[in-house]
Amino acid sequence: DSATRLIAAPLFYQENPWCFPEFLRISGYEYAWLVSLLRQLGIVASTKPNINFTKESYGTHPNQIAQVMVASSSSKSNNNNNEDDEQHPSSPLPLFIFFHGGAWGSGFPTMYRLLSLPFLERNFRAIIVGYRTYP
Repeated sequence: DSATRLIAAPLFYQENPWCFPEFLRISGYEYAWLVSLLRQLGIVASTKPNINFTKESYGTHPNQIAQVMVASSSSKSNNNNNEDDEQHPSSPLPLFIFFHGGAWGSGFPTMYRLLSLPFLERNFRAIIVGYRTYP
């Protein structure tokens, strides 16, 4: 996991520079201040919705986390800024759920957040599930 974070991720973003701002945008609150700056600079389009991002624990192990992402409905459809509507939409949304690879020995959900992007753009809820790996 450390090698991925220190070596692979920087190489990936160097070869695919558009991915880094999108990764930040779909990470919701984790980088909200930076996404706001990127919007002001025109690097992230103002027409792209904000993403509500949460991490939900489903077990006792620290890796048993589901990363849940939902595109803000107010910026896509109805222009009312009611935060409660974003958290609890009136109609059910389709769901994209992804269990990351790694042969039960490596990997973590954050590596795969960008996979959710096409689904978020189509107004799906996206969940990327992490799990306990062997030592």
